[in-house]
Amino acid sequence: MVLSCLLCTPAFAAADQPATDIRIYTAAYCGECLKAKAYMQARRIDFVEYDVQKNSDFLRDFYAQGGKGIPYLIVKGRAMHGFDVAEFEHLRSNTEFKQ
Repeated sequence: MVLSCLLCTPAFAAADQPATDIRIYTAAYCGECLKAKAYMQARRIDFVEYDVQKNSDFLRDFYAQGGKGIPYLIVKGRAMHGFDVAEFEHLRSNTEFKQ
C-alpha cells in the first residue's frame, strides 16, 4: 500500500509519482478523510495521500485540480468531492455513477 510517508518531499514530477489510480487530498483534522483512508486501507486499496495542511505545494495542486473541500479524491482521473462508498466504488469500476 502506498502511504503518505512516500510524500515527505515537496511536489513530485509526474514521473516520480507512485503508480496508483487513486489520489486523496486530506488534512489531519478531517474526520471524513480518516473514514475514506480507513475504508481503502481495510480493503488493501492503494492510494496516495496529499496532506494539504502540511504541504503548500499539495494545497496549490488541490486547488488546481478543482478541489473545494476535503476529502477530495481523484479516482482514475475523475474527481470526487467528499467520500461516498457507492460513488467511490463506481469510479473504481469505471462505470457511470447514478445517484
